Amino acid sequence: MLEDPSDAESFRIVDANRAAAKITTPNSPNLLGTSLADFPRLLETPLPGQLLATLRNGEARDLGEISYGDDRIRQGVYSVRAFPLSNNFLGVAFEDVTDRIQAERTLRESEERFRLLVEGVQEYAIFHLDTEGNVASWNAGAQRLKGYESAEIIGQHFSIFYPEEVLMNDKPHDILARAVRHGQTQDEGWRIRKDGSRFWANVVITALHDSSGNLLGFAKLTRDTTENRERAEALNKAKELLELRVEQRTAVLTRVNPRECCYGDC
Repeated sequence: MLEDPSDAESFRIVDANRAAAKITTPNSPNLLGTSLADFPRLLETPLPGQLLATLRNGEARDLGEISYGDDRIRQGVYSVRAFPLSNNFLGVAFEDVTDRIQAERTLRESEERFRLLVEGVQEYAIFHLDTEGNVASWNAGAQRLKGYESAEIIGQHFSIFYPEEVLMNDKPHDILARAVRHGQTQDEGWRIRKDGSRFWANVVITALHDSSGNLLGFAKLTRDTTENRERAEALNKAKELLELRVEQRTAVLTRVNPRECCYGDC
């Protein structure tokens, strides 16, 4: 209730529900009968003026969130809503949203750390595609590996990274379709850099869905495995050469041994 229509400090608490006890400190005096003047820290916030304006306007208002705490009120973040009643009475609802605010802050910080990690990775190209396969984000590893600046590639379809002979088979579309069906798909093959050069890539594409199962897009991780492939090919060639030499040596020994046996018998 507002005792002096010109003074917001004269708002006095005349009634409070049981939920009000949840926001008070353990040994807090009874809130009934106190006025805003008994909350000096609250007077330093915009809330008193907002309450007075709400009563004068005669319309309910959402006053937003306020971080507050004193000897009577637990420290926390409160969502405040005020609604005018008759005869200078004003209803005020306080909702403790501290846990929600903290959870949202923790989530934002976690997402920011993950974003910085992804953007800073140099060894892998990590980026997002929208539901159509267009590039939606770009990290430093993608720029180093593929040669495109972020402004050049975002919005382009990821098929730009595939050689012509692969595009003829509509492989990019098939890869996304497999990711949607199975949740994730892996592929290896030649990819094209901005300058036209080729590299052998190991690619993992993961379909991203919201809590309702709706497709949001794709996460794509690409590694340059050209050196590994070249080493494997060199090893295979060395193995084939060794096998060929063993076969040749065996053939020579087979031709030589019968003659030695003949000479021995003689």
